[in-house]
Amino acid sequence: MSTEPNAPTRPRWSPGAEVRLRDGGPVMTVELHQQLPFELVRCTWRSVDGVLRTVSLAPSDLERR
Repeated sequence: MSTEPNAPTRPRWSPGAEVRLRDGGPVMTVELHQQLPFELVRCTWRSVDGVLRTVSLAPSDLERR
């Protein structure tokens, strides 16, 4: 991260970022970060049986990989 005063920063939950639940679980890819009316992060991952799964979670439930 740059120390310049007005340096642009990458949004924490930007699409394509890899995340996982704070208590473990599969690595997921961020698809959408919604801030209104409340903050949600929609993530997808492929399950063991090959099915694409989608879940919406609060940012406090996630950590960056």
